[in-house]
Amino acid sequence: FVRVKAVEGHLVDLNSFFMPNSSKDLIGSETVDIPVGDSPYRGVSDASITIIEFSDFNCTYCRQAQETLDELLSKYEGQIQIRYKYFPLNDDPNSSNFLAARAAECANQQNTFWEMHDRLFENQTVWDRESLIGQARHLNLDEGELISCLAVCRRSEFLTHK
Repeated sequence: FVRVKAVEGHLVDLNSFFMPNSSKDLIGSETVDIPVGDSPYRGVSDASITIIEFSDFNCTYCRQAQETLDELLSKYEGQIQIRYKYFPLNDDPNSSNFLAARAAECANQQNTFWEMHDRLFENQTVWDRESLIGQARHLNLDEGELISCLAVCRRSEFLTHK
């Protein structure tokens, strides 16, 4: 679990989390525990700050957020980690959004989640099974394993990341 400060109705300047003497006050905030389990992450495993990204590979705004997250990782190297949580905006198991999330989780099972993550955001499109298999080929994933995984990977198995 990661303990998160949720501030209702306010944007929180992330710099305040990294500056212990900051005068920023989190009045009106509550603490929420979010299970991170084996969610893929970038950054250091023992970071004092964890950013949990709930994202959809077909979302333009989610793609734009990647630049900011990359900047944070660079600026605060060794201090933060970013955890990825699948949040397909269309959770119909046959939708392009959901299929892309399934393909990313299948890549995760081959230890190439972040490579697939980056490819999906760089080549944002309406994904179908064949185009996702093409992305996997580009990353030299085991195609048979990916196809088998896509066939059995279902919502409850990967959206929660235990």
